[in-house]
Amino acid sequence: MGDMARRRQEILQQLEKDGLLHANAELPMPLVPRRVAVVSSASAAGYGDFCNQLEQNEYGFSFKVKLFPAVMQGARVEESLIEALNQIAGEADQWDVVVIIRGGGATSDLSDFDSYPLAACIAQMPLPVITGIGHERDETVLDYVAHTHLKTPTAVASFLIQCMADALAQLDDLQQRMVRSVEMRIMHEEQRLMRLTTLLPTVFRTQYERHSNRLSQLLPRYAMAFRALGERNTHRLDSLAQRLSAASSSKHQRESHRLDLLEQRLTGLDPKSLLQRGYSMTLTTDGQLLRDATKVNPGQTIITHLANGEIKSTVQ
Repeated sequence: MGDMARRRQEILQQLEKDGLLHANAELPMPLVPRRVAVVSSASAAGYGDFCNQLEQNEYGFSFKVKLFPAVMQGARVEESLIEALNQIAGEADQWDVVVIIRGGGATSDLSDFDSYPLAACIAQMPLPVITGIGHERDETVLDYVAHTHLKTPTAVASFLIQCMADALAQLDDLQQRMVRSVEMRIMHEEQRLMRLTTLLPTVFRTQYERHSNRLSQLLPRYAMAFRALGERNTHRLDSLAQRLSAASSSKHQRESHRLDLLEQRLTGLDPKSLLQRGYSMTLTTDGQLLRDATKVNPGQTIITHLANGEIKSTVQ
């Protein structure tokens, strides 16, 4: 055991010197690690436990799992693992993470995983590597060089499920924030429309009264000027009377036209005008305005108001 520990320390020092010890850990973990490439023995109990836990997760998440068989004990461990990892690297775009698992075994068998070539291969993988070798107390060189080190295959499965659950929680939070934002925007626009609807009649009346008062003030002034001029010169009075009549008529036409335009704009905002343009309003039998088709039930009676009359309908 002392020789194993010394050899493991020498390998770790060499990996640190070569800049490989933390290379894989620097890769970002995918937000949704659903596609899992597994390196293990097909007959390993740990592999079966890992698959069962993924399939029976409480959230109902669906994982894509593919086994890349490798020898996990004996003389060919290093060669077999490197071969499987190279195969995964060749199709890295099809996978999110790599999982190396082994279901327990003797502590002396862990020396098979204390290999510099194998550790260097893991360090240079284009995907995050997660290990679950199956020993609670002992750690191998693979555990140190991997992106994430967990004790058992079932712990690895739990980690992947939790990653998916965290992503789902983030998605739910974003959805709720979006719904709240849209609801606030709709409420703001409805309030703005109500303010405009209330404001327009007031603006119309104010303009009408102001121009009416102005006309009322102008007419006496014109009359006084007319009389003063008449006293001085009858010919000039006739000329000024004609000019006054023309000016007064033109002014009145302009102001009347402006008032007509204001009246047309106000009329255009009247709900009755909207009905005349082809729109309709649908209400429940108790007078509630319907904006959402999901708020009615089959067999319910609804009333649609048109420009001319109304239609009673039964929901199917």
